[in-house]
Amino acid sequence: MKLLLALFSASTILLGCATPTPEYIEPNPKSEPTAQMRVAILVGVSAIVLAHDNNNGPCLSYVGVTVLPVAINTWGFPQSNIKRVGMPPGENEFGRAITELYIPAGKQITISARYSGGNGMMTMNCYRAFRFQPIRGKNYELSLMTGVGNNVKLADSCILELKEILVRDAQPPKLISIPVEPIIVKGRPAWERLCSASK
Repeated sequence: MKLLLALFSASTILLGCATPTPEYIEPNPKSEPTAQMRVAILVGVSAIVLAHDNNNGPCLSYVGVTVLPVAINTWGFPQSNIKRVGMPPGENEFGRAITELYIPAGKQITISARYSGGNGMMTMNCYRAFRFQPIRGKNYELSLMTGVGNNVKLADSCILELKEILVRDAQPPKLISIPVEPIIVKGRPAWERLCSASK
């Protein structure tokens, strides 16, 4: 129940109103420069992933927010309406809920994720945001997971990774980590210091 309450209507809470967040509209790869992105969420982790209008500062903009489709529900169970756009294989898909979509290329895109997961004894509520510039025709994989256990430090338990899937002739696809620009989100100490006056 805690997992559900943590994420219930999160896409509306983030905007500070009761209006449902509009759904993300994919660019048309036939008429616009696009890249492809796979959102892979560990089963048992409930998640909401949002796209935001870009701004030049370090603070997340809550204007022009749309919700991306994800193949997981608020209980952390995979859904049957899995969307695919024909991306090459990435990480092992076993135990992960997969969605693939087109994203605009040649300009920066800002993405935030609010996600929760646990082990029955402890629940981690995570909130991360980042910005990067996709390259036309490239394939990316965004992974969300939580790590809770004796060997996992609390600071490392909210895991968000963005990787590019490299495809070479006659070779298996290779994933390499992509550097991203971290964005400050509401609720972080830095938000009150750097962002609250302007957001």
